Amino acid sequence: MNAAPRHAVMFVLLLFFFGLEAEAQCVFPLTATPEHAETGEDVVLRWGATTGCGSGAFVGFRLWAEPPGGTFTAIADLLPAQRTYTYRLMVPGVYRFYVEAFYACVINPCTSVPNEKSAIVAVTAQLPCSYTMSDAAQFTARGGTGTVTVMTAAGCAWSALSQSPFITITSGASGSGPGSVVFAVGVNHGGTRTGAVMIAARTIAVSQAGPVPRRRVVRRR
Repeated sequence: MNAAPRHAVMFVLLLFFFGLEAEAQCVFPLTATPEHAETGEDVVLRWGATTGCGSGAFVGFRLWAEPPGGTFTAIADLLPAQRTYTYRLMVPGVYRFYVEAFYACVINPCTSVPNEKSAIVAVTAQLPCSYTMSDAAQFTARGGTGTVTVMTAAGCAWSALSQSPFITITSGASGSGPGSVVFAVGVNHGGTRTGAVMIAARTIAVSQAGPVPRRRVVRRR
């Protein structure tokens, strides 16, 4: 047997081997948006077209969900063309999802055609964020530094923004979970003035007194 036939046989065997490997790799990636949300919000599940999946006729998808503390349950049977599904997060915790692709027999007699599953994706839901912080701050004409402590649950994002030109945020312009905001108030050379710092959509009032008039001392001759 010369070299050419041997090479041809090897080529056919390689095609057969890698063809089987490709057949075994089922790909239809599943994504969830957003991956972090509040209870009562919706998460949108999306998946791509099946590639290298099954050996029969493609019938459709079945979507499975595992709520916090629960087990996987089929929540929807979907047509082959459907690629999205909206799911509402009702309780806090971690939700898990996967999509299953169904196939029907194309030969007679019919033999079992295994279904294919996507990878599992997880979504974390938390209770709606609430924020507690100190109220109004007062300063003398000399100005100074103020600190507002932000109390909220872990994962709750917030930001701080000065609403007045004489107030500058020096630390804690943004954060997540409990934290603090530090701001500086400039020297006041005029009359009493008021300003504000906005933190997590809440207004913290800042007031500053004007300079104290100096007493004129009249010396008697």
